[in-house]
Amino acid sequence: MKPIRFFLLAALMGLFLLLCACSASSAGSSQQPGTDPAASGGTETDADPAPEKNDETAAQTDGVPEYDPHDYLAIQRFLCIQDEKGVANGRKYNPSFDANDPDTWKTDPTAFWVGWEVQEDGRLHLTELVLSFYQSFDHQVTGELELSDCLFLKKAYLSYGLTGLRLDGCIALEEVSCDYCALGCLELRNCPALTVFCANDCKVSTFRTVNCPRLESLQISNMSGADPEGQLQALDLSGSPNLTTLCLLCAGVKTLDLSGLSCLSYMDIRCNELTEVDLSPCPVLNSLHIAGNPLETLDLSGCPALTVLMCDHCALTELDLSPCPGLKTLYCSGNPLSSLDLSHSSELGSLNLTQTKITELDLSSCPKLYALQLKDNPLQRINLTGCREVGFNLLRAEGKGSVFLTFSKAERTVTVTAAHGNGARFKGWYDAGGTLVSDREEYTFLIFAHEELIAVFENIS
Repeated sequence: MKPIRFFLLAALMGLFLLLCACSASSAGSSQQPGTDPAASGGTETDADPAPEKNDETAAQTDGVPEYDPHDYLAIQRFLCIQDEKGVANGRKYNPSFDANDPDTWKTDPTAFWVGWEVQEDGRLHLTELVLSFYQSFDHQVTGELELSDCLFLKKAYLSYGLTGLRLDGCIALEEVSCDYCALGCLELRNCPALTVFCANDCKVSTFRTVNCPRLESLQISNMSGADPEGQLQALDLSGSPNLTTLCLLCAGVKTLDLSGLSCLSYMDIRCNELTEVDLSPCPVLNSLHIAGNPLETLDLSGCPALTVLMCDHCALTELDLSPCPGLKTLYCSGNPLSSLDLSHSSELGSLNLTQTKITELDLSSCPKLYALQLKDNPLQRINLTGCREVGFNLLRAEGKGSVFLTFSKAERTVTVTAAHGNGARFKGWYDAGGTLVSDREEYTFLIFAHEELIAVFENIS
């Protein structure tokens, strides 16, 4: 009996030791993905976190959700990229950054934040990314941010120093904002939920959308100057037919193809290098800001819905507004216009025509005018009959000189200015009955104070 008991006891002890060994092995294999490449002196080219993603890894360990390996490594790689001084991106955001501790990958939801949420697979997936905090322009982040196929990412707010951005296949992505980045060639591919993309003061050389059908608002600006690297040389929006807002500010755009953008209602393309633009594909365009382009002509025949037109400081010599009967605001200063027909502009409320070559202006078809700027023009005659808010009918010059006018309904005043020509001097402002009203070149009065004013100039003998 004793030998039998001895063998049974030995067998039980062996089984116990085997179970302990299996338990230790299981515990060692349940660690989260990631190592600390920053600690090993990694750079932008060699900072590659160690573990390969293992889709067979259990989704939970002791009830705690694991990070999705793809998303985890995407963020870890970027935060571990080092600049030429050996400082990792993560430590620029948080001095306590630890590549293996996601709790150090965030400090402030408005400055540095990596947001995770548990999805149906039981894993934590990247849903929000905020990389906007910076210590100084000399201490900004570096490298390309590769976020392709982060399937649950919804919002990304990025700024200062990125040299590339990849978002291919981010099918849940809704909004992206970038500031002060050198993005170079940028393509948004297969982002079907994306509605807003902004690249403010960024260098973007080419931009293309592919399968981004919900994109409604696109803004690209380069306010830092005429740097050739920051000029938008190619723009393809064929993958976003539902775009309603397009802003391209100081981007160096020379040509603009609006084909297929039939939903476009607001366009701001100021301060580019456009010499022409075809607006016919945009029948519902409501507001057009095109100032600061060397345009000599502007065809509005395809824009019947236009209500706001800002075309200051172009090179327009003529402008036909008849296709836009609903126009309410027109800023057209700094153009060599010699005439302007406003007979079809009965809805016009605000008009700025400073620094043109117009000598006569008929505003009698604009009864709703409430703001008027007519400065630095060779105007001889301004017909204001029917302009109910202005309160008088005619302003004209008699002799060698011209007249300017500024009116604001809010201030309830009218300011007229007389400018004498060569060989003449200003004598005074007179009403229709020949009575001297003022001998000052600039005269301000309350609306409805006069029906007619004449600036009289006399020759210098």
